[in-house]
Amino acid sequence: MGLAFSPDCLRFYDLRCGTVNAVNAWEPNSLLRFSDTEEVVSDVVSENAVSISFSQTSEAWLGQFEAVSALAACPNGKCFCLGNDDGAIELRSTSGKGEVEVGKFNNFMNVNHLTWSQDSRYFAATDLSGDVLIRQIETTDYNRLVETTNIVPFKNPKLDLEEQAIQQILFNSDSSLLLVLTNQSGHIWSIQDTSIRASAKLPGGNLRKWLSHPTQDRLLLGIGSED
Repeated sequence: MGLAFSPDCLRFYDLRCGTVNAVNAWEPNSLLRFSDTEEVVSDVVSENAVSISFSQTSEAWLGQFEAVSALAACPNGKCFCLGNDDGAIELRSTSGKGEVEVGKFNNFMNVNHLTWSQDSRYFAATDLSGDVLIRQIETTDYNRLVETTNIVPFKNPKLDLEEQAIQQILFNSDSSLLLVLTNQSGHIWSIQDTSIRASAKLPGGNLRKWLSHPTQDRLLLGIGSED
């Protein structure tokens, strides 16, 4: 349970965690728990009786939601995917109409990386445990995602990460390969063959941001603060 005052000190909030997670917003008068009608209390200390009116209990309840831990916009500008700290990934339209769950990690850990292919057809995600998820997403009407979206799952890559955290994932230019980078290594996964194409030591890989070469499809560029 946690307590906090509002900036104007007119309310305070309590966060309750348990079978029901909720946030209560309290006003000063509501602490007396008058729930039916207003009651008048006399000030018996003062020589001149002073009446004080207390308002009814004021209490606000907020629904439970999972915090967003990662977000990636689709290159076509019509939708985006977000991942939460429960391991679920949702596809949403930029118009705000509809949402579809495209996948979920079974270990319920935070989604920490999301990426789209350049042609907006494929999507990949990772979680804190190092699991990788790949989906093909086909949508005919972004204003009707639930009715018109077809999600094709691919075999999840099985990578020997040597207990290293994933730092970045990246599709190649034709969306046939997925690069998975850790602190010290890089792995290339073939999406169609569902197999490892190559693995290599890459010291300091987490110190650079990697992207596809703009003119040569077979090359990658790594850009860091020093090299």
